[in-house]
Amino acid sequence: MLMRKICFMLASLFMLAGCGKDATEMVNEGKKNVTFNVEQNDVATRAGMSADGVEMTDLWVFDYMGGQLVGQVHQVPTDADWGSPMLSLTYGEHELYFVASRGSSPSVSTAQHTIAWQKASDTFWKKLSLNVTDGTVNAISVVLSRKATRLRIVVSDEVPANVASLVIRPGKWYNAMDYFDGSPVGEVDEDRTVSVPASMLGTQGQLKASIFGIGGSTEWTTTVSVSARDSENNIVGLASLASVPFIENRTTEFTGVLFHAGGSASVSLDDEWQPTWQGSW
Repeated sequence: MLMRKICFMLASLFMLAGCGKDATEMVNEGKKNVTFNVEQNDVATRAGMSADGVEMTDLWVFDYMGGQLVGQVHQVPTDADWGSPMLSLTYGEHELYFVASRGSSPSVSTAQHTIAWQKASDTFWKKLSLNVTDGTVNAISVVLSRKATRLRIVVSDEVPANVASLVIRPGKWYNAMDYFDGSPVGEVDEDRTVSVPASMLGTQGQLKASIFGIGGSTEWTTTVSVSARDSENNIVGLASLASVPFIENRTTEFTGVLFHAGGSASVSLDDEWQPTWQGSW
């Protein structure tokens, strides 16, 4: 008789606990669904997550609690909620890391908390600390800051008819980042090849080529070689640059002759790029 009373009391308690809650609320008890709207430079007119008129190709969100990865999201432009990922967050303190990029062939290592690209391109990052409670809003806007750096080469002399490509080789470059702090990792020394379109042959002062890397918040310098190649990869023009400076969210631009001996190169820093994509949540 006593056991029947205990069973009845337990059943009543379970019924009261579920009273007024549907199945979804029961499953999500102790969690909050939050949508993060990743803002762009021109929200009113954007057709996606783009910068300088070119759309990103990947968006990642990594969710950590107490130093442990508890959730992650990866989005691409074909996703219906591209740029507005929704995460079901457990109540408590979270560290959220956002990365948006259009680099090629990305590879994620959560063990090393890094993202590496075969070729880095424009890349943006944000760390967000969030205490999730029952009162946390359902939608939060997040502004990502640019972590990419860019090298732009401007050839000032006339381009010969046999030029097929420019090969740019920095002595030190970064195609990977630590998503905990947005810093560059995995130093590489490699060629970056840029095809020269036929429309540039015979022109003067119009040939430009750019490469992207991960810059980081501390300026660093390196050597850079620039060579023009023909269709058989023979060198037809060459320049060597020393102490070239790089930092996140800045273009380093070099201008000079490539095909005539005795020329000189000059360096200028294009800081007009700097204000873009700056903000805090």
